[in-house]
Amino acid sequence: LIRNLAELAQFKYTIHLVKDSMYGRSNGETWNGMIGEIIRNEADLALADLTITSKRERVVDFSYPYLTTAIGLLAKRPPYFDRSGEQNSTDSFSKKRTMFIHPVSSITDLIDQNEVKFGAVNYGSTLQYFTNSLDVTYKRIGEIMMANKTLLPKSNAEGIDRVKNSNGKYMFFMVKTTIEYYTGIDCDLMQLGGDISRHSLGLAMPINYHMKTKINLGLLTLQENGILDDLKKKWFPKPKECNSYLDAVYARNALNLVSNSLQ
Repeated sequence: LIRNLAELAQFKYTIHLVKDSMYGRSNGETWNGMIGEIIRNEADLALADLTITSKRERVVDFSYPYLTTAIGLLAKRPPYFDRSGEQNSTDSFSKKRTMFIHPVSSITDLIDQNEVKFGAVNYGSTLQYFTNSLDVTYKRIGEIMMANKTLLPKSNAEGIDRVKNSNGKYMFFMVKTTIEYYTGIDCDLMQLGGDISRHSLGLAMPINYHMKTKINLGLLTLQENGILDDLKKKWFPKPKECNSYLDAVYARNALNLVSNSLQ
């Protein structure tokens, strides 16, 4: 994206990773993450799955949105079963018919159970969405996450790793676009439930940045020419044809953790 923009807007650039691995949140006095680096003139542009929010818009400028997305819940895909009902495994346990029913089949189930823990990036806009929500269920989800900050990773990578290594006992709220990327390359992962809210992603820049108009015109040109869609198709892998035999279980109201072995 930045390469295409640079060609259209005729600017040169160098890239560095944000020093603290954060997106950007205020403690009331200063900002961390990418937003903080923009404010301190340590960077001219911040390009990531960076959500445009009213609080951020007060301290930096944003480009036109280059992508519209939502919040989703990343989960570990349940165990695979073949059509005969036998688990895909070489051990003796596969000789028995086995069914695992998860205590969470939708996002709203999270607040009524203690089996599965969940979180979002600490100090991120996703966490902020839940803590500030006027919706009773989402507000409660935010309160639960804030009550146990050990469940709030510092980055998406840390949260994804936790989902993969917690045997279904941890789920992670994050931007749906990022979920689409990781579920496209890893059959152990899936999105649970539907989308939450709608959010726009944009490039952050200093207030009154002199290149803002050129950058916005470049983004509109890329959108009108279909280049933005082409970039997503190029860099986002096609979803793998993962075994989805148990996906229907997640869609039903399975509210008790059950593991039954039938002869």
